Amino acid sequence: MIHGYYDGKFFDDPMYEPILAKAEELDVPLYFHPVFIPQEISEHYYEGKAGQN
Repeated sequence: MIHGYYDGKFFDDPMYEPILAKAEELDVPLYFHPVFIPQEISEHYYEGKAGQN
């Protein structure tokens, strides 16, 4: 089980590619546990701050 992000990085970050490649090689599932969205991302997407610099 992997939580939704680690050290401020989501799992589409290139640094996680070796983990994903190994799971694919072993043909094993990965379970991504949902977590609360970090406040800065929540504010950006859900409080009307999207598109603002």
